[in-house]
Amino acid sequence: LREGESGMFDGLTSLGIKKDYDRLNDYTDAQAERQRTLSEAQLARLKAEFDLARLSPAPHLVIAGADRADGRGGSHRAELEDLAMTLGVAERVHFVGPVEDPMPLLAACDVAALCSETEGLSNSVIEYMLAGKPVLCTPVGGNSELIEEGRTGYFFEVGDDAHLARRLAELFADRVRLRQMGELARSEASFRFDPSRMVRAHEALYTHLLDRSALAMGLPSVPSSLPKQGHSTP
Repeated sequence: LREGESGMFDGLTSLGIKKDYDRLNDYTDAQAERQRTLSEAQLARLKAEFDLARLSPAPHLVIAGADRADGRGGSHRAELEDLAMTLGVAERVHFVGPVEDPMPLLAACDVAALCSETEGLSNSVIEYMLAGKPVLCTPVGGNSELIEEGRTGYFFEVGDDAHLARRLAELFADRVRLRQMGELARSEASFRFDPSRMVRAHEALYTHLLDRSALAMGLPSVPSSLPKQGHSTP
């Protein structure tokens, strides 16, 4: 994905083939000044794209990922293509198929959106933050533990594509704010999900739990640093 294009990454699919990603480069107009949106490949995102069509320049969406069956056993991609055509945005929605590495798509985008109805602790949101993107997402699962409203992103209710479109338009209109939120998101994720810090945090948690168990049983507390091998928790 070249500078000036946009990406919409479906983090729920299995990625692995690069040829469709390379095909996207043929589409790019290097001179165009285009807005970019990153989102999961869901119907609400196409509706948001329809709402954003009035912007100048209008954003382009790129959907990367393997096709999967819709609720009726048909092609989910075909369903999205039909909706894009119905909404009149088909020329700005691009399906590139599976890609080996989604990070170039993330790097080429301005804003990340996760529109899930349910979530655990979303790896996609963490990746979006690490890529330095402000995140627009639904307040489901652990999303509210990752995103701080108005600082690293915004929340919108499931299926509320009009609210999503308004927030996207606001960020597109204020590039300084967009970049600031993205940098805050990157900084927050880099600190919270640094591997060495996470190891220390888990060690501290296990030590605390073992100390509490030892105290209840009248045993000595465990050392402040757990052994690297041969240790199992009760």
